[in-house]
This record gives sequence, C-alpha cells and structure tokens, in this order.
Amino acid sequence: MDFLRQHLFLIGCASAVLISLVFGAGGLSRMSGVTTRMTASQNLLNQLQQARGSRGGAINAEAIAAADQAVNECKAHYEQIRDYAAKVNAREPLLPDIFPRPQKPVLRYNFRTAYKKAVDELPAKLKGGPKPGRIDIENWQMALQQQGKGSPTAPGSAPGIDEAILKDPAARAAIDQAQKIRCYVEPDSLDIRDLYRTTGEPTLAEMWSAQVSLWIQQDIVDTVARLNEEAAAKLGPGVTPCVLHLPVKRIVGIAISDYASRAEGGPGPRAAQAVSRGAVTAPPADPRGVFTRRQPGSLYDVLYFTVRVIVDAREALRFIAALSEKNLYTPVDVDMRAVEPPVDFHDYLYGPNPVVELEVVFEACQLADVYSKLMPQAVVSEIEGRTRAQPGR
Repeated sequence: MDFLRQHLFLIGCASAVLISLVFGAGGLSRMSGVTTRMTASQNLLNQLQQARGSRGGAINAEAIAAADQAVNECKAHYEQIRDYAAKVNAREPLLPDIFPRPQKPVLRYNFRTAYKKAVDELPAKLKGGPKPGRIDIENWQMALQQQGKGSPTAPGSAPGIDEAILKDPAARAAIDQAQKIRCYVEPDSLDIRDLYRTTGEPTLAEMWSAQVSLWIQQDIVDTVARLNEEAAAKLGPGVTPCVLHLPVKRIVGIAISDYASRAEGGPGPRAAQAVSRGAVTAPPADPRGVFTRRQPGSLYDVLYFTVRVIVDAREALRFIAALSEKNLYTPVDVDMRAVEPPVDFHDYLYGPNPVVELEVVFEACQLADVYSKLMPQAVVSEIEGRTRAQPGR
C-alpha cells in the first residue's frame, strides 16, 4: 500500500497526460509542438519507471499492475510520437554515403557540384525570377523607339495603365517581368554557403553546414510554391497566374544560424558568427534568449533561421502556419509592416491588393534519432563546445 499511496497521483494522471500526446486534430498536426510533446512524454516515462522501480516490497498486486500498465502505455505513446516526428523531420542528403564521412576524397567535390545544382534549382521551383535588370530596360527602350516609328513588331499597349507609364522603359520592363514570374527571388535572396564559390576540397563541417541550410531553404521554397500553386488553381478564367495575383510575392532574404550549443551556460564557439545577410535580421544563436528555451541535448539539436517575404496581407498568418507544419519549425519572433505600392511602376510590382513585409524567426529542431548517424564528428564536437569544427576533415 505504501507504493500505491506514494504514486497514486502519478499513476492516476498518466492516462490524462497521455491523451494530450496522442495524434489528433489539434495535436501533432501542429508540427511546432512535437518536440515539446516528446520531451513531456519522455519525462513522464522516466518518472513512471522510477516510481515502478521504487516499489520495493509492495505487496499490492493491483498497484503493481497499474504502474506497469502506465509505464507501457507511456512508452508506446512516446515511441508513436517519436516515429511520426522522425518521419516528418527526415531529409535525404544530396549524395548517398556522403555523411558522416565520405569514403573517397572525390566525393567531397561531387558534393559541391550537387550543392551548386540544388541551389540553382530553387528559383525554378518557385517559377520565380529577379526584378528587371539593365538589359531588360534597354530592350524595352529600343522596343518603344521602334513602336514610335510604327514598327509592326512593336509591343502593344497595356489596358488600364497611364499613358506616361506605357512610355517608360523601366515601367514596361517591370510590368513585363511581373507577368512572367510567380515570385520575385534575387541572387542574394538565398542563404548560399561559401562552399558554392570556393574551389578547394571542402571540409566535413562546410559540407554539413551547406546541407542543413539547403534542407531548410528547400522547405521554405516548397511552402511558397505550394501556397502560390493553390492560389493559381483558384484564379478565374483569363487571369494570368503571376506575381500580381498570387499570395507570396517575393523572398527578400533568408538567414540560417549555426547550431546552438549543447553545453550549459552559453552558445557554441561559432554563435558570434551569426550575421545579418542583406536585408534579413540575423537569427538568434543562444536558446536562452528565445521564449521556448528549448535546450539541445540527447533528443534533438536546435538552430534558428530568419525568412523575410513580401506577402498578401490576408495570407501572412497562413504563410507562417504552412511553414511551421512543413517540419519541426516553431515561429519565435514575427515582424510585419505595410508596403506602399510603387508610384512609378519600377522594380517590384505586387499587384492590386495590400501587401506586407513579413519577417519571421523560426526555431528548427533536428531529432537525434534521425541525424546522429549522419552528423560528422567535427560538428558534434563543436556543438558540445569542445572545439571549433576546424579542419573538420
């Protein structure tokens, strides 16, 4: 009876706690809560196992059976959550057998080639492109000159647009480009690692950093493309599915941090290198400054990324929710401000509806069950605060 009296509350509430851990409409459908549920489930399992182990000379068979059942149910639910989270969290490396250590030096160079190809493909997945450049404007200038001479190949007018704008080469180039693409993305909009530009043999740490940043950016691009594709399918007849009529107008920039340190008392040795990339705010590097306070450890590692987009004001929250559910991503900071439409029709055109500039900082978790077998030892040592991933070879 001593065991029953000491642990009756723990055993009695276990089933109630487990209800919140099972899959449901409001449960694991929100990916940002999976790591929290995993931690809670593991803690509960540890408590129940300790309680069962402390029963000593208990002679109440009913109490022993209840404790065993609670432990077994908790373990089953934890494994269910873990397996589902691992399925969502998993991503394939660019090359097979490249991590944690390639068997041949040539594979490192092959990885660089594959990384460059994957980065170059990201804008195409968006059906995106940059704002018009100098050559585009010069081409329109020549076309308008030909139009003034009555050339039969001259471009026609655009209904509903002021005559002065139609005679402006920069404006015509901007309108033409906006009708061709679904999302603006510039060469410096992405977080491209130095591996893309260097020619020497890359280190394992450089390769892993490039791979992780690519996984995150592929998730961002997939999310933007899906939202725009869904909107394009709902456009009325005769409406061109282009940036003027789709929700996510532009990827302004992306910045991805290094891993947070597993060591207590502060960030890892590379945390200070988290810098702003272009117009994007640098993501945090220390979990102690983030409200989730998710400390990396045996279950998962943590890093952060910032994404800044121009989006239809009505779709801002939907964008955040869609990216959160793409992986184990939790939004930890949001900044949003209105964007005034251009009066001269130059550069970026976003269409007739109000748009906002949305910057969101996300916390990303990588489960140990998924990534521990892939992560190079040099990276593990750095996360643990033992050393910088110096040569990382």
